[in-house]
Amino acid sequence: MMPIESRQNPVVKRIKKLNQKKFRDEEKVFIIEGVRCLTEVMKKDYPIDTLLYSPGIKDKGELALLQFLISKAERTIFVSDEIMEYVSPAKTSQKILAVVPKVRWKAEEVLSKGGYYLAIHQPSDPGNLGTLIRSATAFGCTGMILIGSSVEWFNPRTVRSSAGYILDMPYVNFKTVDEFLEAAKFNFRLVSFTPRGSENHDKIGPVQNTIYIMGGETAGIDAKIEQSSDAVLRIPMESRIESLNLAISGSIVLHEVYNKLKQKC
Repeated sequence: MMPIESRQNPVVKRIKKLNQKKFRDEEKVFIIEGVRCLTEVMKKDYPIDTLLYSPGIKDKGELALLQFLISKAERTIFVSDEIMEYVSPAKTSQKILAVVPKVRWKAEEVLSKGGYYLAIHQPSDPGNLGTLIRSATAFGCTGMILIGSSVEWFNPRTVRSSAGYILDMPYVNFKTVDEFLEAAKFNFRLVSFTPRGSENHDKIGPVQNTIYIMGGETAGIDAKIEQSSDAVLRIPMESRIESLNLAISGSIVLHEVYNKLKQKC
């Protein structure tokens, strides 16, 4: 079978458009790329709208994955390396990508699951968000909350950095701080993290029905959230360092919460 080499192919043109948020929103789909992420698609038996692959997949495990994905996809096309590079959101394509439907979560559905949550006020870096999705999955987080103007949950870099764990992480995006506080403050304990915190992060207290809140990369945490919190904590570090990367600080908090959960077991 000869690979498709034309940029004018309708499927190729469609997937190229899906590199843009506007078209992902219109079609309610997103792109997930690479063997690592698509292995999660296989494990979860997640529906596949369209599958694209290019020459060069030879590893037995990768070939088995490809055959499974082909059997599940509504549409599969085999394209040249040049076309794969053209449509891939990544700087270097990984020879296989899929278009899959977005998961839609309602706020009440996400917040009724119990457990604990990680909230981020105005995250702006998709790589950091994806890394936090992966960490949140690793450390037993029930769901994630975005507050205010945030990077797109299904941004290709977010999806890639999540290593595919984005597929089943419940999340909700509150448009404003007031909307978040109205939904959360009477039902959850709120714990914020800032360099101004009065105690260290190991003083997180009860875990269940708690939302741990981090500030985004640029704006930090909103003053109204901080004032409404039941506790304001900090991550201790050397004084010459002003702050940590969001993904690192969030992962430290998630791991601390995980340890508290394990101690109760």
